[in-house]
Amino acid sequence: MLCGRAVLRNATCPLRGIRRTAVDYPGQSFGRGGIQRVAQGTTGSEIGTGSLLLLGIPIASFGLGVWQIKRKARKEALIEALSARLSAHPINLPTDPAEVATLDYQHIRVVGTYDHKNELFLAPRTRRRENFDGNAGDPGAQIVTPFVRADNGQRILVNRGWVPEEHRAVETRLEGQIDGTVEVDAIIFNPKPSKPNSFVPDNVPEKNLWFWVDLPAIAAALNAEPILVEVTDSSTPVSGFPLGGQTEISIRNEHMQYIVTWFTLSAVTAVMWGVRVRPQLSRWLASRR
Repeated sequence: MLCGRAVLRNATCPLRGIRRTAVDYPGQSFGRGGIQRVAQGTTGSEIGTGSLLLLGIPIASFGLGVWQIKRKARKEALIEALSARLSAHPINLPTDPAEVATLDYQHIRVVGTYDHKNELFLAPRTRRRENFDGNAGDPGAQIVTPFVRADNGQRILVNRGWVPEEHRAVETRLEGQIDGTVEVDAIIFNPKPSKPNSFVPDNVPEKNLWFWVDLPAIAAALNAEPILVEVTDSSTPVSGFPLGGQTEISIRNEHMQYIVTWFTLSAVTAVMWGVRVRPQLSRWLASRR
């Protein structure tokens, strides 16, 4: 070191020709900048832009976690309400399509006759199972049949259930082609107006190929009102096909994994923020003593 630990003002340095420079120490002010530069490092500028941005991540992700908790509660309440409709005592099917559209998954009953000659297939479909057994299920189709109501002559659509591929042909399930007036126990189903996803092929009405439930198009093709009901298992014919009871409440409830994700991110980034600012906070606290 030159001339001791600091170069004092008006001091004579024995090493001639060397320019004297002011040295800054905490709590002192020697030369330009002085304590201001040190203070900035200990009282906040280093806990500025970068650290504040990092602090925003745990705060925001914590808020998103709380939001997902609220959404989960609302979704579970909706599923519970729809499940209650499924198990409720059946009501008479309304005649107004607009009213029917508000009664998704409502348990209903309706009396009339089937028009088996104009049935169509929704395919491919697999049989609904209560528990997944490890395989994808046998391939098959669901049968949608026009149904003429006995009370007002209104023509609606009934999804009669699932048949395996070997029973798609009418002659293989003649016992299930019920004639005459019947009372149908069913569930109102209001499908989404668009394809489930981009992997599902487009329907080809002119070839009677239906891959997804385009209710207006199917109703137009079968000259029926856009009202669709799906029979319960109690309406399955004695022969066994079509197999009713294929209705499922298809409402996604994945909020728990989102809750875990957001709160985990909040905790991890909060620790990262603490590690980042701990040295600056320590120096700032020390400077306040």
